[in-house]
Amino acid sequence: MPLLIDGIEIKDSDRIFDDLQLFVQKYKHVYDDGSSCLKSTPVTLVTRCQCCLYVMQGELATVRATDKSIKCIGTDMATTCHIVVVRCRQTATTSLAHFDGSFLVDGAREMLKSVVNIRTQEGTQGYDLDLHIIGGFDDERGLSGKLSTDLLRTFQTLSSDESWKVHLRTFCCTPFNTCVVTKHGVKINSPVIFGVIVSVADGKIYRADFSEDARGPVRAMRAARGVNGRKQMFNVYDCVKERFIIPPFTYRPLPFIEEWIEQSDSFIKENMSTSPDVEPPSFAPDIRDSLRFIVTHPHPMRSIFKSNLPLLYKLDGGRWELE
Repeated sequence: MPLLIDGIEIKDSDRIFDDLQLFVQKYKHVYDDGSSCLKSTPVTLVTRCQCCLYVMQGELATVRATDKSIKCIGTDMATTCHIVVVRCRQTATTSLAHFDGSFLVDGAREMLKSVVNIRTQEGTQGYDLDLHIIGGFDDERGLSGKLSTDLLRTFQTLSSDESWKVHLRTFCCTPFNTCVVTKHGVKINSPVIFGVIVSVADGKIYRADFSEDARGPVRAMRAARGVNGRKQMFNVYDCVKERFIIPPFTYRPLPFIEEWIEQSDSFIKENMSTSPDVEPPSFAPDIRDSLRFIVTHPHPMRSIFKSNLPLLYKLDGGRWELE
């Protein structure tokens, strides 16, 4: 069944996802109030004591309502990237992904199937899923707008191919998520929302920023996996065993990596960001941490994954513990 907007099936022949401006003109009345409400809420600072599963760029995770440790799931530092949430109202299973434009179909399919699989295991009939897409802004290169339409088209295609009813409940993307800020005396466009958390219990979505102790586990390792040679969207959580998973991985050598580490914040942002003018302050330090990890572990299959087995982490009292 095709994607549903305001309870109405969107047909492929409508071609409404081919032009973001046309989509916004047609459905502004559907999503404007919800976007304004979400943007006006205070930003929640998430700390480790809130037992949140943190998802990084290029990752996704699915959490069951019965999870003994995870209370919420979220991500931040999204500029041109988009945050996608899929939730089953009957089982309260929640999946969240941080899309950067790569591997959209595989990532979206994994989100939908992981939620549907929980429904099947729990014996629930029917597949009515809520879809929320948040992030991006009116950037000069038009990257956000392309990602918005690509995601809409992807979920439309996947919904049509399967017997799933996917309701687009929130669309707070690109034009809906743009504000004007002044930097160095110049007015520029910027995202309003950079991050969100989703309450597993009730599915409510809040604007969010994350403290360093809430961005685990092993954030530098996860970022290093994505810096050089990422080949998929990573599902980082086994929602049945309730374990964070980092499968064995390696990466190609990065030439001049030591020189990159020594570069200024502005240089790193200009060369490694799609939107350097609006990146959060931690962007460049985070990149350096991931590069230092690669320097320390040039061959992770030898130094970390010696037995070719994944690393498993359990959340215990807000702290991720290696098993």
